[in-house]
Amino acid sequence: MKTFTHLLPILFFTLASIPAAHAYPEFIKNGYANCVTCHNSPRGGGMLNAYGKGIGASESFLARELPEEKKPTLEHGFLGRGMFLVNNEVSVFPMQLDYLGTLNLIDSLRFETVLGLQPTRVVNLLDNKKWSDYFVFRKILTNYRPAEGLEFSLGRDFAPVGIQLPDHTAYVKLRNRRNVTDFVTQLRAEYWGEKYQITPFLYLPSYLEAKTNQERGVGLRGEYLFNDTTSVGSSFLLGSTTSIDRQLYTLFARVSGEKFGVLSEFDLTNRKTASATFKQYSYFVKPFYFPFSWLEAAFYFEGLLVDKPFFDRLTRMGPSAFFRLNKEFSFQADGRLEFSRTGSTYASFYIQAIVGLL
Repeated sequence: MKTFTHLLPILFFTLASIPAAHAYPEFIKNGYANCVTCHNSPRGGGMLNAYGKGIGASESFLARELPEEKKPTLEHGFLGRGMFLVNNEVSVFPMQLDYLGTLNLIDSLRFETVLGLQPTRVVNLLDNKKWSDYFVFRKILTNYRPAEGLEFSLGRDFAPVGIQLPDHTAYVKLRNRRNVTDFVTQLRAEYWGEKYQITPFLYLPSYLEAKTNQERGVGLRGEYLFNDTTSVGSSFLLGSTTSIDRQLYTLFARVSGEKFGVLSEFDLTNRKTASATFKQYSYFVKPFYFPFSWLEAAFYFEGLLVDKPFFDRLTRMGPSAFFRLNKEFSFQADGRLEFSRTGSTYASFYIQAIVGLL
């Protein structure tokens, strides 16, 4: 039980993003270079637009057509996930409860928020009495779109880095301050067209971190769609706290045909403290197959290598399957086998039930 308790905060938000965002990287198969096709936000996540809702409904097992609707002034959404986990024991627990809200004051001005259950509170839900100890605003964002293809955003959100994998436990995210609690206060610009998306940003801490872990910096992300099946991108981030300087360089690619494809990301991180300078290398590769539009089968490979004096080496792999029953209900099953530098292995299997009213 002790091992499971330590792992639960990490597993709590495994793949913790909305179902449509889960499909985002693989949607290269539909020729989408960015998220604005299906989402209100060009960054993805949050509420779906009318087209995105239609795609979610039509590409599910119980496919249906949705009636046309006007863009509402106030939009509400809910995302919930339940986990069935098998490792040293069998456990069933709630993994995610999120409220999503969007206020569309005018066509060019949008406010977004995501209020979620704190992952570290799942084990001890009755330990505290203040509501602020149970919930956290992971997104509070003001967005201004002066013209189609250009949007400015100010507020709290996750840093726009890498391929935007929904799995926050992937090494390229977990070991690079891109975990589920690593949101930042940021000012960013989104500039996009049919074949490209460019995102420069400045960021400050969320101020929920410990003082020594409050990072400030600058970054840039870009992605280019070469054709209907291939896109490549890169991002960099330069940040510093009172105790460490960090440089993150990322290369990623999405390649897909109608049925088969692969996602990949490689990260190089340089860190410098008062006493040491060291590098970290991490990668993620995921071949996937869509036998049907509502079913994805995949197998992923991950790796991590950290230089001395903080030497570490990890490898993880396993199968994955995602089944979209309809626009609101989905299921995901994953198996994981992790190998550590000491030669020990850790195996787990879990099934997620996902409810997304978006």
